[in-house]
Amino acid sequence: MRTEELANYIEKLRYGRNISQEKFLYDIISLRQYQRYRNGQSIMPIEIAEKLALRLSISIEKLLYEFEEEKNEESDLVREFYNLVISKKTGQAKTMEKKFTDYVFIDEEKRIIYESAKYLVDFYCGKLSEIEMIKLQAALINYPEILINDIFTDPEILILGVIVEFSKTEREKIVNKLTSIFDKSNLLISGKNLYSFTQVIYWIAKHYGRINEYPKVLEFCNLGISYNQKNRTTYLLDRFYYYKALVYFRIEDFEEFEENLYRCILLIESEGTEEKKKSFYDIIMKDLKLNPYEFLIRVAQKKKIQHFE
Repeated sequence: MRTEELANYIEKLRYGRNISQEKFLYDIISLRQYQRYRNGQSIMPIEIAEKLALRLSISIEKLLYEFEEEKNEESDLVREFYNLVISKKTGQAKTMEKKFTDYVFIDEEKRIIYESAKYLVDFYCGKLSEIEMIKLQAALINYPEILINDIFTDPEILILGVIVEFSKTEREKIVNKLTSIFDKSNLLISGKNLYSFTQVIYWIAKHYGRINEYPKVLEFCNLGISYNQKNRTTYLLDRFYYYKALVYFRIEDFEEFEENLYRCILLIESEGTEEKKKSFYDIIMKDLKLNPYEFLIRVAQKKKIQHFE
């Protein structure tokens, strides 16, 4: 258990109970020491936590139990908000953003992820220019100084991915750094956020596609597919199959092209909304000059014939 997370949860309860800090801390600890706990500069002894819990009229056992529950709820809340933003569902994201009004974060990493998502929403809504948004993102993780590190946390990985996606000038050096750490997965801290890892893999694959480095596109698409299979998720799985199909189409490996496009379209048909289907199929028709429905039927019939041969 991280001291700063527990101290921030206690602070959240104090704020919710409308108790002044002076009254709350009186005869237990100084405000300065309390801030050290909240900043992670000192470890909070269990005796202090117990006294603060009693001042909140709650037992230390119940406090610790509710702390873990609240921490999980916060993770789910931030993840849901971030995924709405990344999916460019700005209307839903703006509605959900109201839940964070006067919100006191327990986990500093979740606060940074929320701030990053909020800057993206403001950019999508025209409140921030692309340059302003990138600068704000960079400030959240002390970029570019952070690139000297070999270990990255969830918010750092996500924000580096955002900069890769939107900054043409910073893209290559960040991708080179991220590529090097993906080769050493033990140096990657991704916590319970399955989507952050997959999202950045997608952005890296997209970058290599822009510069026609096809082996790297396939490498990272396969990594994204493998990660989905390992965690039994389908996050961006249709995109990974589509990028693979595009690569095989361009290198004229039509058997692999057909297989990967078939898997992509099956995923869209089984999981996509009508809006997503139309958007994705418009892209397919533009890129490949083929009708997705006709392609799906033709390949399905071909596989059926092969099955009985």
